[in-house]
Amino acid sequence: MIDLRATDTPSDGYSWTSGVVSSYGKFQFDGGYLQVEAKMPAGSGMWPGIWLLPGAGATDGDNYEIDLFEGGYDDGGAGTSYTDMFAWHLHTDSGVYGADTNSNVNLTTSFNTYGLKWIPGQSITWYLNGNVIGTVTSAQASIPNEPMELIMDLQVANSNTYSWHSQVNSSTPVNNDMLISGVQVYS
Repeated sequence: MIDLRATDTPSDGYSWTSGVVSSYGKFQFDGGYLQVEAKMPAGSGMWPGIWLLPGAGATDGDNYEIDLFEGGYDDGGAGTSYTDMFAWHLHTDSGVYGADTNSNVNLTTSFNTYGLKWIPGQSITWYLNGNVIGTVTSAQASIPNEPMELIMDLQVANSNTYSWHSQVNSSTPVNNDMLISGVQVYS
């Protein structure tokens, strides 16, 4: 079990501390299926992420970012909550592809399975608990074909994100946890 904790404990002038796990220089992959079992934090302003960046063996530089999951979004729509939002994106030099989707699942109350099927140069498909959340194909965007590292982190949103992300407030618990019970990569 990995516990990435955000704590309202001032350190070096910052009001919050938080955690990250990165596979950079240790493990990278170029396509396949990635599956992460995780329970997301419930506090407003928490910004959990499961994402990929070019790894040590990448030849195209930092031209891509694949967000398997970004949490904490608050689109302001009726009946939606940051605890249900599932943000999935592919960032390229030519733009950002994907969406912020209401999963209709409270991602903070139990473990859920986040999946990503990546076919280099062809397509990326995102999953939640075995259900397709979205797909981007090479007809829409350039799909990476280079080794990527895995990053799992829990950040805390600041006031620069007020228009699209939940904000820390008086109801935010002083300790928040993003729990990861398993990670599998299949090539």
